[in-house]
Amino acid sequence: MTQLRFDASPPRSGVAIDGAWPIAQAGEIFALWQNYAPAADPAVSVQISLMAPEDPDDACFVRCYGVVLDTGQGDDGIDALLQTMARHFGPFAGRIDVAAKPAQTMPLYACGARTYRDEAAWLPSRPYTGTALLAQRSQFFDAPIPAEAITELVERIQADRTALQAREIECIPWGGTYARSNPGSCFSHRQAHMLLRYNSLTGRNPPPAVRASMQAWVDDCRKILHPHANGRIYAGYAEKDLADPMASYFGEAAARLDTLKRRYDPDTIFKGSASLAGPR
Repeated sequence: MTQLRFDASPPRSGVAIDGAWPIAQAGEIFALWQNYAPAADPAVSVQISLMAPEDPDDACFVRCYGVVLDTGQGDDGIDALLQTMARHFGPFAGRIDVAAKPAQTMPLYACGARTYRDEAAWLPSRPYTGTALLAQRSQFFDAPIPAEAITELVERIQADRTALQAREIECIPWGGTYARSNPGSCFSHRQAHMLLRYNSLTGRNPPPAVRASMQAWVDDCRKILHPHANGRIYAGYAEKDLADPMASYFGEAAARLDTLKRRYDPDTIFKGSASLAGPR
């Protein structure tokens, strides 16, 4: 019998934040975000994304979103964290809205199941009836990304857009609990500064040309930032065509995981596209 034990934490109330600016301001906002979010208080998680809507006639934009959780000090504690955020974002802070979220609904917003306005997450336009295809790549970075590389990304998200394909370059701060040392863990991304995820979304059963276009776009994004990345990939965003998946996902911990796999799963009962190979 296999048993899994989860030491779950109770949900916490707090506030959700949401803001948007024209894509022309992306470079300035990204620079401010890089100097703030990865080193922010552990109760704060603020992401930014470069967004291209599925309609090419709709302008691209920069979106800021995230949560500030109750630290046990009530509204005063949350207000202090929000004031720190506002100082870092400077003149752009006025476009960031704040909405209180009770403990019951905060997890749904934090995991992306609900929007800032408590609506269902992204859904495609007709003729598609449901989100079905996601092309994605991801990269970790141990240091801030140079401004010229961000300029290239901004240009790429706006180029060659086609109907019914939404694009997003999702910028996820690391640090906080992620960076907390744990010698018993095989999680190999403690030192990372941030994770970038390149997403292209469309509906169910798109034509082959659409699939190819989506994959080419996420591949291009990763190539642009390859010189600045650390070579690691987040296992939660598994990829099928990595030359050495285990090294990309787990780094030096891959050898230890391989030993554990041989010991506890000699018949490779647990397997999948991103799992360890098992006995050889």
